[in-house]
Amino acid sequence: MKIKDISELSTIADDVVAVIEKHLAKTGETPTGFANKVGVHPLQLLGFLRRERGMHIDTIERIGKRMKESKV
Repeated sequence: MKIKDISELSTIADDVVAVIEKHLAKTGETPTGFANKVGVHPLQLLGFLRRERGMHIDTIERIGKRMKESKV
């Protein structure tokens, strides 16, 4: 996903949630198991997936890097 226009910034969180949910559906992995695998506290991830809290962009990047490295 490349951001091509400033208007796309308004949906970044929704896009990240969609990618993680797609991964969880594909692998059957639990959000807690996924959080532990990528190094995020499970409550932080669950709150983000429920759209009850945000997530720092550095954390999102770290999740992406760890998913890419482990090919999860």
